[in-house]
Amino acid sequence: MLLENLHIILKVAEFKSITRAAASIDMKTATASAAIKRVEAALGVDLFALVGNPLPRQYDY
Repeated sequence: MLLENLHIILKVAEFKSITRAAASIDMKTATASAAIKRVEAALGVDLFALVGNPLPRQYDY
């Protein structure tokens, strides 16, 4: 798992939007979405409920 992927996760949580998070770090939405999927696969959990706007987090810590 790359540090960049974790940075993307934090940005998505901050903006509650993959599109806005990706734009904030000059990245394509598809690239950010793929990074999220990689982290979720590595951890074996869904981090975000990918339905509607804004994106709700699966877990609140």
